Amino acid sequence: MKHILTFLMMLSLSFGLFAQVLTCYDVQYTDDLSGDSPYMDQIVTVTGIVTGIVPGTGIFISDPDGGPWSGLYIYGRDAASQTNVGDEVNVTGEIIEFSGLTEMSLPTSIEVLSSGNPVPPPVELAVAEIPNQNFRFSEQWEGVLVSISDMTVASLPDGYNQWRVRGVAGGIAMISDLFDVMNTQDIVMNEHWHSITGFVDYHSSAGYKINPRSPHDMIKEYSINNVEVKIGGKGNAEIGETYTLPMTISAVGSDWNVESYDFTLQYEADRVSFEGIEIDETLTESQPDVQNLGSGRVRISYTFPEIMNTTSTETLIKIKVKPKAYGNISVGFAEFYLGDDPLTNLHAGNIVTAITKNIAHLDIFTETSSKNIFNPYEGEKIIIEYGTKGGTMSRAVIRIYDAQGRLVATPVHKNFTSASGFESYQWDGRDSSMKRLKPGVYYCHAEISDRSTGKRNSAMQPIVVKSRLK
Repeated sequence: MKHILTFLMMLSLSFGLFAQVLTCYDVQYTDDLSGDSPYMDQIVTVTGIVTGIVPGTGIFISDPDGGPWSGLYIYGRDAASQTNVGDEVNVTGEIIEFSGLTEMSLPTSIEVLSSGNPVPPPVELAVAEIPNQNFRFSEQWEGVLVSISDMTVASLPDGYNQWRVRGVAGGIAMISDLFDVMNTQDIVMNEHWHSITGFVDYHSSAGYKINPRSPHDMIKEYSINNVEVKIGGKGNAEIGETYTLPMTISAVGSDWNVESYDFTLQYEADRVSFEGIEIDETLTESQPDVQNLGSGRVRISYTFPEIMNTTSTETLIKIKVKPKAYGNISVGFAEFYLGDDPLTNLHAGNIVTAITKNIAHLDIFTETSSKNIFNPYEGEKIIIEYGTKGGTMSRAVIRIYDAQGRLVATPVHKNFTSASGFESYQWDGRDSSMKRLKPGVYYCHAEISDRSTGKRNSAMQPIVVKSRLK
């Protein structure tokens, strides 16, 4: 009996260890001078927020609060194709040291827990804190989104699109192009750059490197034209509940003499309602002027009591919204003026309303409108969003019929790959023979089946193909 009890205790312990979910900090933190993870060569499950996607290659994830030791690179094509920035995920796979970089290689399981979560802001560091060499201090920033500022170009890009910058206050760091976003013609020897943001990785032959996610991460000139405004997101939202989305703004210089902001919020009025604004713990010190323009547009204006001046990204205002439909719902901008200057570096927020019933969700819209009308003869595409409660245990078939009920195209016939239960397809208006359909009314039919039970649900909506221009 004693042996049986001992066996059961050991079995229980082993299951407890197997079920343990680690943070990025757990995997990355080490006192070992080698920098190797304490979980090297072990298969583990790690939870985190997707902070960056390297197309066709892998993703970066982070602990929600960010900071040192908070990031991890996940190498694998499936990770890149099955997730979106802002997804909260559980990823299972082997931890390895690839040329000195701690990473999870070729995950065997990717589970999306929620979507639309805020991404931790970049950690602001001096150039000297990320030198392109094996500097022990830099190990804590591996996989973390960081930002450096005030530097000059110290070398031109090599054959791997790697180049160096020299901090005005000292130190040399390497910039690399893991995300394939650089225009090497923009990099001029000895030219000054205001700031560069990116993920830190490491290779034994090159040292630590900073990899920008997009051209917006590489700012030469510190000017009002480069100010970035973002609306936060909300994952796992519920219909009828009110949510507060923070709107952040990057640093604004006092010498720009910014005294006001004026922007028009744009949203899908049939899918979400505007419930007002909040100003607690924001740069907006008193209630702004709010004017409802109708048709999913609200104008918000405010004059600061004194010249605006910030040195880092801060919350400008908070937007309150209430989702009215399932799916991915966008809340963005029609325009944004900072003083008299129009801003172009604007990023919409997304609310993901989870499907809680066994139904076939279907929504049809374009990139610029919630209407189901498009003109394929001008290169336009219609977005067909479909979803279900079952997620990856479901299969979707999307069929297009003409007004006489004849099948003309089947653009989607596949298993779900997103655990969130939502997927979308951009249809270019072509039939099964790749010919553009004639102008008229067509019908999109979504059939979603549970692969475990065979039960099917369906939905149908019209699509209007506009007339060809004469």
